[in-house]
Amino acid sequence: MLNLLFSRYSYFIMNKLIIFATCLTFLALTTSLAQSIVKNSQSSSVEVQSDNANIQESTFIEVQSDSSSDMNRSSSFMSQHSSSDGSFGYQQSSLTLSAANLNRPHILSINTAGAQMSGEILVDDKVVKQINNSSSVDIDLSRHLSAGEHKVDVSARYSPASSAVSVELSSPSANITQQNNGNGVLNYTMNVSVR
Repeated sequence: MLNLLFSRYSYFIMNKLIIFATCLTFLALTTSLAQSIVKNSQSSSVEVQSDNANIQESTFIEVQSDSSSDMNRSSSFMSQHSSSDGSFGYQQSSLTLSAANLNRPHILSINTAGAQMSGEILVDDKVVKQINNSSSVDIDLSRHLSAGEHKVDVSARYSPASSAVSVELSSPSANITQQNNGNGVLNYTMNVSVR
């Protein structure tokens, strides 16, 4: 009789231990699954933010050039964008201009749609124009260019950061307009080949 009571008690205890172990296993699996879902949603959130940063750096480019087949009046334009940290974009373009036209204006214009902008414009690493709390800047690049290869850099910050920015080059051989959605920073490089 005592053996029977003991075996029933043991059976009861074993059932409770099995149920308890099953509950602990279920709890551990549920916690692990919840953590996995949270990690996946965080990485998805980061991807969405990165996509939004790329959308903010989208660019509209318009190139108008003479239809003349004369090599001296040919022009080419290429734009590349990168966003290593997602905070702002870097624009780079390549352009071919005619040395014969350097006696005519080649106007580089930067407009921030009313935002206040500060920075500088460099030609071949030499500052040719300071930008001090201005919403628009114009500079004639023709006096800073000669036959050969040149690099024109625009580095500026503007506020409010949501303002749109346009960079335009008007020259006898090409008119280029580049428009960016604002993020408060403009880093633009133009590689100019004068032939």
